[in-house]
Amino acid sequence: MPELQGVVPPVVTPFDGNEDVDEAALRAELQYHLDAGVAGVAVAGSTGEGNALSVDEHDRVYRVAVEEVGDELPVVAGVIATNAREATEKATLAREAGADFVMATPPYYQRPTDDGLVAYFSAIGEVGLPVLIYDVIEKVDVTAELAARIAEEVPELYGIKQSGGDMHGLANMLTTVGEDLCVMSALDDLLYPSYALGADGTIAGVASMYPRVSVELWDAVQAGDHERARTIHEATLPLARRAVWAREDNFPGNVKAAIDLFGRDPGYPRNPIHLPDEVERAKVKAAIDTMRDRGVDETAGSVV
Repeated sequence: MPELQGVVPPVVTPFDGNEDVDEAALRAELQYHLDAGVAGVAVAGSTGEGNALSVDEHDRVYRVAVEEVGDELPVVAGVIATNAREATEKATLAREAGADFVMATPPYYQRPTDDGLVAYFSAIGEVGLPVLIYDVIEKVDVTAELAARIAEEVPELYGIKQSGGDMHGLANMLTTVGEDLCVMSALDDLLYPSYALGADGTIAGVASMYPRVSVELWDAVQAGDHERARTIHEATLPLARRAVWAREDNFPGNVKAAIDLFGRDPGYPRNPIHLPDEVERAKVKAAIDTMRDRGVDETAGSVV
């Protein structure tokens, strides 16, 4: 089984003007990330609008990702579902497609008990792939203590993608289960301190916008070059907040706008998500300009 460590971007799913999956654009985006030196890719997560994909589209996206990535790097298959039957169906497709991990949210509509969550992730684990809990559903909080219990009862549990909460939640997760589970940070505007605390890497929406710069940030922290890491952190902070964390709604519309402004083809979002209007797009562009003005350029792939 491959290990997850470093930058594993949750790649967007491009849709064409008819809201169908644009396979050519998806392959091109995956190749861009591979060329950026990422440690793996995730598909059909929140940034990839997995909640809006049909089961058949999940299968297609999983297979495209595995075909493009090959055997060199891990593919993480997103599973966003309302019940265990739906989740295991998608997880089974991921296994059959050749994915390496399942990244599953808790059920996002009804709120189960802790016993129900253990049973949910146990059912997903029985499919046979290592499982990451994608802790992002606000009303179904996977606390560090609950994660420890799931780890004891679900041997297939590999790790946590910590999106919920804040640095306090990440710190609690790391100190409670960090020795036993992989903990990937998705605190998009706080990846630098996440790495300093000991996170194993990231599966964060910001990495889908600027994977080259995201890899540079990770490498800088691993090398102990905190001056460089702070430079990248401060330069990317406005875009991280504008496109991901400071959004009012409409995620990942601004992420796709940013990717377009970086010169790549992210396609369209799927209704009811839409691309930002000109006023909001100008704010995204201003954040990118700030990033470049501070010496950090995704298109150049280097920190000046």
